Amino acid sequence: MIKTLIKLTFVVALAILSFMACRKDSAASPTVVAASNSSINHNITQGAWKVTEFTEENTNKTDHYFGYEFRFNTNSTVDAFSLTNSISGTWSTRTDSGYLKMDLKFSNSTFFKELNEDWQVVSQSATKIKLLDVSGNAGKASYLTFERL
Repeated sequence: MIKTLIKLTFVVALAILSFMACRKDSAASPTVVAASNSSINHNITQGAWKVTEFTEENTNKTDHYFGYEFRFNTNSTVDAFSLTNSISGTWSTRTDSGYLKMDLKFSNSTFFKELNEDWQVVSQSATKIKLLDVSGNAGKASYLTFERL
């Protein structure tokens, strides 16, 4: 009887640990809303955008982009400018392993190089695009959100 109770306790503890490990992974990878390349490409090239969230490895770095306006051009270039500075880069979208991704590539600025990732599109609309990156951060999630001005 005691051996059976010990085995049962072990199985229950193992099941709980397995469940907790799965929950941790799913928290770092929220459900991704399906979207087509054409819809995000259309939305992002309409008007100017600003960064309303940028967190990297649980550190809020949104203020690095305060005052910057982003324009995503139909020729796959992106311009970020403030009253005193201008940064250029490239952008593209693609599907990878069933996920819609947005690739950003900036140069010439430490803060803007932080955005150089292949971001997974979590959600997108005509006024808001939320992106996620888990790769390269030891499993820690980074989030980038653009909202239309």
